[in-house]
Amino acid sequence: MAAAGRTTLVKSVLTSQPIYLLTALKITKESLEQIDKQRRRFLWAGTEGITGENVRALRLRWLWHKWKDPTKPWVGLDTPCDEIDRDLFAASTEITVGDGNTARFWSSAWIDGRRPKDLMPLVYAISKNRKKTLRQGKEGDAWIKDLTIHTQSTITVSLIEQLVALWEAVRNVQLANGEPDQIAWKFTSNGRYASSSAYQAQCYGTPNTNFNSLIWKVWAPEKCKFHA
Repeated sequence: MAAAGRTTLVKSVLTSQPIYLLTALKITKESLEQIDKQRRRFLWAGTEGITGENVRALRLRWLWHKWKDPTKPWVGLDTPCDEIDRDLFAASTEITVGDGNTARFWSSAWIDGRRPKDLMPLVYAISKNRKKTLRQGKEGDAWIKDLTIHTQSTITVSLIEQLVALWEAVRNVQLANGEPDQIAWKFTSNGRYASSSAYQAQCYGTPNTNFNSLIWKVWAPEKCKFHA
């Protein structure tokens, strides 16, 4: 459900109903805090857990700063971002390859705006080192040396096709020494991350609702005239 629909439901149900009941009841401060907690949970997430669009949009900031400011002390440690966060970040950014020292070989979208792990999932599945940078994977064809094929049964036509496609992509990419990789945010004019645009990106394709007009519309005629 889109943010407008959740906002309307919070006002019309999770807020109005408790207010109506509390006109006849005396409630404790702790109970009020629990009501507010449930209202915030639904508004931000729309589910039982706080994992909705707003929170996810804020978590993408970790991935953005990891790219733009690798000197931060937390870089290299685990972040609160999950796989969905990383997928959204990859779809929301454009990468310009420079020296290949920042872009990741498997998880950065350096092949026509797509990630190798998405384009060549069979090859990705048999790679034993998935954390290399683009430069580390390209130099000396290190990405090929990382592949582990144990039996003939794992070699399929699809796997060979993906291997050839990845080999051609690696051969065609040119690294520029001394020029860092660049990243740009797709949904802002200046190419910089903004949490508001990250939230809106998750709402693309969602249906628009008219809950506000349906709930708050006055169904009675504007004027009622009585004639004797």
